[in-house]
Amino acid sequence: SACLGALGNGLCAARALYIKNRVWFIGTVWGTWVGGLAMYISAFMCGVVGLGHFLLFLVPLTVYFAALFHFNGMAHDQTVREQLAFLFFAQPNAPRTDGTRDIQMRRLTEST
Repeated sequence: SACLGALGNGLCAARALYIKNRVWFIGTVWGTWVGGLAMYISAFMCGVVGLGHFLLFLVPLTVYFAALFHFNGMAHDQTVREQLAFLFFAQPNAPRTDGTRDIQMRRLTEST
């Protein structure tokens, strides 16, 4: 279950990083690394899973997140530092990059 939880949260991290949604990204990373990896470390330390299974979980997870930042950086033409800047330096009233505000404004103008 730790592996499936980490996998599901890891897949959501790609979308959250792409649209630069801070809360969603932090939640998915927390679910992936704490909910998945920390539980897998606990199982490894208790002897429930062997070293091979642990590495089979850890290495692809690390490669996935490295590829996630690499390809998202290519899509937005940004470095990893620029991609992560939204976590710490984003303006609270900055315009959203996913078009949500435009959609909401169109709905408001169409309904009146």
